[in-house]
Amino acid sequence: MIIPILMIETARKYLKAFRLGEVFVLTGFCLIGGVFSVDRIDINIAFRLFLILWMAFFLLGSLYAFNALCGRQYDIHNERLHGLDKISNKEYIVFFVIFLVLSIVSGYFLNEYTIYFILTLTVLGIIYSLPGIGLKNIPFGGTAFHFFFPDYHVQCCIYGFSANRI
Repeated sequence: MIIPILMIETARKYLKAFRLGEVFVLTGFCLIGGVFSVDRIDINIAFRLFLILWMAFFLLGSLYAFNALCGRQYDIHNERLHGLDKISNKEYIVFFVIFLVLSIVSGYFLNEYTIYFILTLTVLGIIYSLPGIGLKNIPFGGTAFHFFFPDYHVQCCIYGFSANRI
């Protein structure tokens, strides 16, 4: 009985630290892009839509891990982000790299050009997160980023999905 409780507590720790609930919600922007580019429904299209979700989840998860690592000393005082201190810097780096690689691999299977969008979004996410110089530290920089970033997700997936029609 103790082991399942420990597993649940460990899962909660990671869910809060990596803000996976928010990551899951934001994957919807990529799915919207994919859905708007669909002109028919079949098993191949359903698989590609799932691949978009998979790619977006890992891409956003990697960016959230990087953002948590970079902003940890400031964000830890935010009540909503109180789980950030439960994970080590090394774990954030490992999750950033693993999730980024998984998003690139799944993006490649969607369309090889999608990798360029993934890398662009990664660079934008890093620019947003960097301590001291990141967009989230500039007045209205974070707001502008949050306004344009989801739109770029939609456009990325419209292109990535429709550029290689089945």
